[in-house]
Amino acid sequence: MNTRTFTRTVLVLAALLLTGAAHADAKIAIIDLQRVFTNYYKTIQANTQIDEQKTEIKKRTQAMADDYAKATRKAQKRGGKEISGNEGDRADG
Repeated sequence: MNTRTFTRTVLVLAALLLTGAAHADAKIAIIDLQRVFTNYYKTIQANTQIDEQKTEIKKRTQAMADDYAKATRKAQKRGGKEISGNEGDRADG
């Protein structure tokens, strides 16, 4: 066996042993991505902002509903006629 062939053989064997050792040390990890995203600080900040916006929208919606109910009661007292939001949308032609 000449020196060149011997060197190649030693290098190939060394590479096989090193890759085999690396595979033996490999470990598998399982990650719960739902938990990771839920506990991520940016997710928590975004959820807080969404909740604040949701609360503000509910307040405004309730205020508009109260104003509408108040205007409806006022109109009923004046004319005895119920107001419907669709009456003005009709086109009599």
